[in-house]
Amino acid sequence: MAKEHGLEVLDLHGTYHADVSNAVESFVFKHFSNMPVKIICGNSTRMTAIVFGILMDLELSFERGVGNTYNTFTVNGDRYE
Repeated sequence: MAKEHGLEVLDLHGTYHADVSNAVESFVFKHFSNMPVKIICGNSTRMTAIVFGILMDLELSFERGVGNTYNTFTVNGDRYE
């Protein structure tokens, strides 16, 4: 894990799809008190869909990247109402 612009970053490049759920949940729970955090999915639409689903299941607010950063998520840590 690294930091980017002061945010903790989980880079999922090279992570197997089967391992994504555990990696994302562990990362989010580890850094929950230090939100926001950033998750980088890379160019895999499947990876992006998996991360999207996990964040929705956890009911966390997040923002999708735009342009060249479209396959990233900034997780704010707030719960959706």
